[in-house]
Amino acid sequence: MGGFKRMKISQSIVIKTKAKNVFDALIDLENYNCWHPNTLAEGKVELGKEIFLVMKVNNRIVKKTVLVTKKDDNTALEWKAELINVFLLRRLLTVSHRFLIEELDEKNIRLINEEEFSSVLSVLVFFFSSALKGRYRDANEGLK
Repeated sequence: MGGFKRMKISQSIVIKTKAKNVFDALIDLENYNCWHPNTLAEGKVELGKEIFLVMKVNNRIVKKTVLVTKKDDNTALEWKAELINVFLLRRLLTVSHRFLIEELDEKNIRLINEEEFSSVLSVLVFFFSSALKGRYRDANEGLK
């Protein structure tokens, strides 16, 4: 994607738990909405598999299929989606969502919840960045 603009939105939180506990919650799609408000998830969290998400965003229902692009047990989970994909104008807005888990010590981890937008329209994300940060902060708090 040479020449495309990129924008990253990131929130992190320190949680008093083991990395495995947080990772297990991330991949437990049946209970995903227990910690991630207004989001339902279906599918299998395996590399190359699709996950179907249903999210309530600004009182609208948004449905999206994402592709799992990285799954490193207890350290990282990533998926990718095309948010705007118009006939003949592929990849107008592509997003990679990452959950990164860092062990700080025996009892604490840092969870980083971030999205990186890339394409010709990624600059538009700037206008929604504070709302997105709030959603990530709420999701992170839900894992405490």
